[in-house]
Amino acid sequence: MNIQLKNFLIFLVNDIKNLIYQKLKYNKDYLYFSNFSDLKKHENNFYEEKIKNRVKKKLNNSFSIDLDKLSFDNSINLNDPINPLVLTVKELDINPKLELKKSSIFKFFENHHPKNLAELFFLDIKKLQINSKSRLDKLSQYTLFYPWHHKYPQKFLIPGMFGPKDISFPKSRFVRLKNLIFLIRKYGFKADESDKISGYKLLKDDDYRFVITAGAHRASVLKSLFSDEYKYLDVSYDNLRVKEKFFDVRLSDINIWPGVKSGYISREEAEELFMSFFKYKI
Repeated sequence: MNIQLKNFLIFLVNDIKNLIYQKLKYNKDYLYFSNFSDLKKHENNFYEEKIKNRVKKKLNNSFSIDLDKLSFDNSINLNDPINPLVLTVKELDINPKLELKKSSIFKFFENHHPKNLAELFFLDIKKLQINSKSRLDKLSQYTLFYPWHHKYPQKFLIPGMFGPKDISFPKSRFVRLKNLIFLIRKYGFKADESDKISGYKLLKDDDYRFVITAGAHRASVLKSLFSDEYKYLDVSYDNLRVKEKFFDVRLSDINIWPGVKSGYISREEAEELFMSFFKYKI
């Protein structure tokens, strides 16, 4: 059996296993509706009790990152003009009584409807389709797959920050932002080990991005309202979701990324995905 046929069968088996798992585990509600019990907790601003008596301190294993180098896991940077969370914070600052349906986060869910993984990361579909082996324009927008972390697409589905969604999705983010604006203004920004901003680095030559895996709402409020005070922000590597050897993901190591090394995705396409985190989105 030649390598090409062997890889085809391996990829096919992986896709079938993922499809069966997803059909058994997930229903439409998971992808389209926010967790209502979680939303209720945020509506009651439960978090205030946790932080009002906190003492601001240096976190373990934390390091300083340029605020403008932080990105969401869908490649939108805190510094991008289209960032819906940062825009919504600015709108709430101007008008604390802003209606959800008039906010940028609501409009983002209404208008941003990627049909595949390539569109989710704002990639040039036509450029990708020149290569007949393109993967990203064929994978669902709910797919969890970063070739620098994953050998193949993962069986888990992620709802993502895009539409179409039930109104509970943008509402959940809207309520969190309102609460954070209130809490940071009243108590200051006082993270601890349980709610620190965490993620991992993408490195290209002398440039980098820090991909947020926890704390996107907090980072957005700090960027929008407190950037003079927090030009640099203490963050930590994500110990739960990122394998230690991939804390720093270097473009120069692309040939040994799991998704590239396995042959699942081409080197060129993996680089396109990586570079989407460095592209200015307007």
